[in-house]
Amino acid sequence: MYKCISPTRFPYGRKEEWSVYRWHSNRDQSRVLPVSGKHCSQYKRELIFPLSLKFLSLQALVLYIAVCGIATHAVFKHYEPSSVVIHGALLIIFPLVLSALLTSHLHLSNAIITAFSTFHGTLCSSILLYRLSPLHSLYQFPGPVFCKISKVSFAWISSHGTQHVYVRQLHDKYGDIVRIGPNEISIRDVSLINAVMGTQGLPKGPSLAGRTFQSKFTSLIGLRDPHAHFIRRKPWNRALNMSAIKEFQPILTARAAQLVESVGQQQDIFDLSRWFGFFTYDFMCDMVFGGGSEMLREGDPQQHWDRMQKAIDALMWLDHLPWLADYARKFPRSVATISNGRMSGIKRIERRKNEGVSRKDLMYSLSNEDIGGDTPPHEIVLLEGFLAIVAGSDTTSGVLSNVFYYLLSNPEVYKRLQSEVDRYYPTSEDSLDPQYYPQMPYLDAVINETLRLMPAVPSGSQRAPLIGSGGKLVGP
Repeated sequence: MYKCISPTRFPYGRKEEWSVYRWHSNRDQSRVLPVSGKHCSQYKRELIFPLSLKFLSLQALVLYIAVCGIATHAVFKHYEPSSVVIHGALLIIFPLVLSALLTSHLHLSNAIITAFSTFHGTLCSSILLYRLSPLHSLYQFPGPVFCKISKVSFAWISSHGTQHVYVRQLHDKYGDIVRIGPNEISIRDVSLINAVMGTQGLPKGPSLAGRTFQSKFTSLIGLRDPHAHFIRRKPWNRALNMSAIKEFQPILTARAAQLVESVGQQQDIFDLSRWFGFFTYDFMCDMVFGGGSEMLREGDPQQHWDRMQKAIDALMWLDHLPWLADYARKFPRSVATISNGRMSGIKRIERRKNEGVSRKDLMYSLSNEDIGGDTPPHEIVLLEGFLAIVAGSDTTSGVLSNVFYYLLSNPEVYKRLQSEVDRYYPTSEDSLDPQYYPQMPYLDAVINETLRLMPAVPSGSQRAPLIGSGGKLVGP
């Protein structure tokens, strides 16, 4: 048994030496042996990793580290940790500790390089082989190899707004069920819509958790628990019933008239989709918290709309890689675009809470002011308000832009629709009066066909069974 002792404690070692104090187990004598610092380091290593690893060869130790890499894959597969701290412990600290095993055979720097390359090489190989092997539960579903391995490429495609086009191409090539991620499939079967997305279907998938940065608070659209979703939806039902929607009709009519006037004043070439964005954002601010935005009149000097659009593009990465959310919280500069977009909407919501209500808006119901109940937590009210602004403005402006794109690209369709509008709304009639809208089948067909070709939410609506629920059997 050996123990390293500082030279100041025994007179036997010279200044540049350390002493090793050796106990003899078969007698009560002991002696001090002066040894160099190099030999003392060797004894120290023997103390850290004693007899069980003392006599292992370099090849055996490397194999042991490889096994640890496979075990780490098992931990990630079973627990799916998303914390930066846990990732750091498993991917950095753990292999760093394992590198100490190799210091009896290699120099410290070489030991670290060997340990990390062995550990991470084995970990990545294990993940890759598992996701492509028959052991994976989605092995039988066809799809691109790189999608089966990771969703990074899919996230990149989504951030550029072409996910729906890419998914259609995959279905045309592979069939109605395509594997688009390591643990995700895309289904193109009309008969399964109700079973998967209906009221008795599957809850929302984990992708939306990334949008809230894995916070304990989430908006209505991100709630996966059916009971919690049912409770949270009650104020939304009160805010969006038929009587409440009719109260918003005059506001929408006024904003639509303002849009027509603003567009009519433009000269030369202009971006019509941008004006649709101003229109929907102004109206949603009116609807959600009683006003506060006049982009149709003043433009966007503070870049609220532009920030929100950039934030939505960036959020596509967190949709498909929700584990990145905790990194975004720890390193806020990496998601400055998202934070700026969220703050633009949150500031308006906070202003509405501080100034109070002048008329019944969406926040009037979301904060339970309409029933005099307890006000929900501040964070939830902010998330619900931000959800309403984004969901109402971005989707509607996109649909309007797509409708006019297809109308202008197809003059015959444009003329036929114009003929139907003129028949129900001649010059003497107010075209903003919705009384004849339900009787206009071609207008309805134009809108539905546009939604089929260009979905309002091109990222889709991910669904997944809750952990421990046993899943759900769908299909023939």
